[in-house]
Amino acid sequence: MDCQNAVGGGMNLEFGVTGIINNATGPFDNYDPMYPERKDVGVYARIVIPLDGPEERINCNTLYQLLLEKERLEVQRLRAELRNLQSLQQGEGGFEN
Repeated sequence: MDCQNAVGGGMNLEFGVTGIINNATGPFDNYDPMYPERKDVGVYARIVIPLDGPEERINCNTLYQLLLEKERLEVQRLRAELRNLQSLQQGEGGFEN
């Protein structure tokens, strides 16, 4: 059995902004006027807005308990079937034809 819970809804609105910083310099750059370097850095920001509420959540523990109960009932049924076969075998003296 596999059970997973998801909290978020299914529909989201996403939008973002991209910006370019021309000739960016960092704190560890060694600027040499004889060999200028051009460094462009891109920056992106994204915002996600859920449009619908979360769907009804499934309680995995409840599903697990139901699965255990189903397996217990199956074991009980098999034990009863075994007892019935044993009683038939003892009452008839075997399965001889």
